[in-house]
Amino acid sequence: MQIRGIAVIVGALVTAGVSFAVLIGLTPIQPDARVTLSAIVINGFFVFAMLWLIGMELRRIYLARKAGKAASRLHVRIVGLFSLIAAIPAIAIAVVASVTLDLGLDRWFEIRTKTIVESSLQVAESYINENAINLRDATINMAFAVDGQRRLYSLDQVGFRHFLTQQAKGRGMLGAFVIRPNGTIVQSAEIDVDN
Repeated sequence: MQIRGIAVIVGALVTAGVSFAVLIGLTPIQPDARVTLSAIVINGFFVFAMLWLIGMELRRIYLARKAGKAASRLHVRIVGLFSLIAAIPAIAIAVVASVTLDLGLDRWFEIRTKTIVESSLQVAESYINENAINLRDATINMAFAVDGQRRLYSLDQVGFRHFLTQQAKGRGMLGAFVIRPNGTIVQSAEIDVDN
């Protein structure tokens, strides 16, 4: 029973270490879904093996106590005392680590996340402003170019439409229209926009 217990504990430690190294990317093995599932199954096997060994040992202690064997009460007390000695530091470390991570790392990540979001908002606003300025300038330049073609508009409507289309395409616009003050469209560029 002791050799089995030692083998299970050593195997559990080795697989936990290898799984940790693989899952954080320290090995050439890529931690995809299949590898992660395999690590969970293997580590789960060792956890259940350890639980089974502990259960067998507790059963053996219970049967000895029930049979009234010598020193069985002392054995139960010693096992209980060692369990408490092992559990109290683990619980204390878990509580301290939980509080430390919650108060320390969460704030650090919150500050970094807030900085990243603010930076991305500034980049997006700069992009929108730059595009708005470029579109405004292109529209003004095109208005001057179209205004210079009044004679073409009067003499050749098809030629003017072709000119308007070339102006819009050349400036990367998705559409261009000549409209009256009341909003009715007089001419429009012939641009096919793919959806």
